[in-house]
Amino acid sequence: MKNEFHDAGSAAELADLIGVPQKAIARLSASGVLARDKARGKYLLKKSVAGYCDNIRRAASGRESEAVLARRCLLQAQADHAETKSRIESGALVAADDVEAKWSGTLRTIRALMMAIPSRASARLPSLSRHDASELDYAVRSALIEAADDTPETRRSNAAASTT
Repeated sequence: MKNEFHDAGSAAELADLIGVPQKAIARLSASGVLARDKARGKYLLKKSVAGYCDNIRRAASGRESEAVLARRCLLQAQADHAETKSRIESGALVAADDVEAKWSGTLRTIRALMMAIPSRASARLPSLSRHDASELDYAVRSALIEAADDTPETRRSNAAASTT
């Protein structure tokens, strides 16, 4: 009985041997499943068949299969999406644009109320001179500017300046 299993063969021979399209041979080779004899430009048939069988076993058992990994990734993305949607519906999570709009409105109202302090004080205290009202206006504006500039960077630089 003659052994017809050669040690090396072409991509077409290997594709015929394991029953896959020739394009699959290139993909399997690129992913390291198949063994090549680079010197001769052929595939090592025994090692390639063994590698292909091992790849099929891993895929069947769910280990390291591209399809399994892609499915796991898809399921995780769907679970994350469902959790986010649920948190939005329950009100536990709000859109950043909505938060920004709400805070912008609130801060504009606070600014307007603070800016009105000097004129309200002048109306309620007739003895308040124009100079005093102007100083009050300056103090309110300075406080608003200081609050607007209150960032972690300015706090660090102010702390550094006060220690020197």
